[in-house]
Amino acid sequence: VLPSEQDTAAAAAAASVEQQPDAVIESQYFSLKFLGGVLRSMKDLSTGIEMQMEQTMAEYKSFASVKNVTSPSAGGANSWTLTYTGSRSGSYLLHPSTLSPGGVAGAFKTPKMEVVRGSHVTEVRQWFSETHSQVYRVYTSERDELAGGFVELQMGVGPLEGNRELVARFDTDGGIPTDSGAGSEFLTDSNGFQLQRRVFSPTRFFPDGTSQDVSPDDSYTLALNFYPVVRSAHIRGHDLQLSVLTQQTGGATSTSSGNLEIMVHRRSLQDDSKGACQVFNDTTGSYATIPLDDSEGNTCTQFGWAGTCRADNCPSFAVPMNISTRVEPLMWFVAGKRSTCQGRWRQLSQLLNNRPSLLFSGKAHFDVKASAPMRRAALPLDVHLLTLQPRTADGMSQLVLRLQNIQEIAPASSAANNASGSANGPISIDFNKAGLCALLGKRARVSERALNSLPLDKDGYARNMF
Repeated sequence: VLPSEQDTAAAAAAASVEQQPDAVIESQYFSLKFLGGVLRSMKDLSTGIEMQMEQTMAEYKSFASVKNVTSPSAGGANSWTLTYTGSRSGSYLLHPSTLSPGGVAGAFKTPKMEVVRGSHVTEVRQWFSETHSQVYRVYTSERDELAGGFVELQMGVGPLEGNRELVARFDTDGGIPTDSGAGSEFLTDSNGFQLQRRVFSPTRFFPDGTSQDVSPDDSYTLALNFYPVVRSAHIRGHDLQLSVLTQQTGGATSTSSGNLEIMVHRRSLQDDSKGACQVFNDTTGSYATIPLDDSEGNTCTQFGWAGTCRADNCPSFAVPMNISTRVEPLMWFVAGKRSTCQGRWRQLSQLLNNRPSLLFSGKAHFDVKASAPMRRAALPLDVHLLTLQPRTADGMSQLVLRLQNIQEIAPASSAANNASGSANGPISIDFNKAGLCALLGKRARVSERALNSLPLDKDGYARNMF
């Protein structure tokens, strides 16, 4: 929707722009304090609890020196091979040269920052370097915490220098340290549904009660403890919590107590010798033409599919893999009292990943309610509609309906929305009151199916199977 020139001029006049390294911005729900161009704390205004928090961009470096080794005995005075020295990341492996990330490439001495205050949204715009920037947004909404009860963070990163892995780093005074003192306990979601407890450790524990140290050295421990994130990652202390909600899949870890790192972007200049035979260094966006490598013959069995007879099945040159030159991921986060975060993050995650549909019509007056297929159905706020899809099976017309209870418990709000439930039991939905029976038809026959979930531990989190 394009605003008129009058609207644009009015918005510009209403907004004020401040270029300063220190600032405080507020909504009805949170107050954020910036010092020296960096976020330093976040206060939950509904409870008055403040979490100390430093949020920055940081980069892991992968050492990638290439040594030109001459080898006369291998085939003449001019023969040579390339030998890598030091840690190197690649398609499969995150193998940085240090266990802690450093500053971004080309970083300014002090991050640049400006604040834009408007009547409906306030932005803090930060620049860590010419190629690393991000924007905080808080929204004004007195009536609905789902419209303003979060902080939005949009990052703009790239192009990266070679052999860099960039993370969004949150350092807080929350978190529960591990027994070893390295890292802290944190939570990531399992395929967008259940939460799984994670512990930063070189050891893996198996269902039969055994354990094994599976990290060959300290440099592999970091890669071992980056876990998949589909929608959310959390740091929880005894009273405080930070919940980061993502719109795109990624990885997360916690390298120290109260720390949370979200992987944002990476670029490697060499293969990691793990079988992919590829490097993350092609930014053209086009398919790579992979020539055959007959340097060791072409009569071996694997030549037809590998294109080489080398023992590692990789050609003697690096095959580039397409990557994005620049990425702009979007995150929401809430922080403060644990009860505030737990009561809000699941619905916010649904809103972030399931944006509203926009309906357009050439008619002057378009009846949206009349065109909506579920206009008479009212599901509880805690129940999310996953699928409503017609299909035909065995000559019969069927309607596939899948629902998800997005809360850890059944809140009291469910009773007012054609549902009932208890704090430790399932939510029951009255299909007739919700209008679903009218939607399905008089001859509707309902059969119930349940999606098997991972077994839960004593605290109600999905149990790790490794």
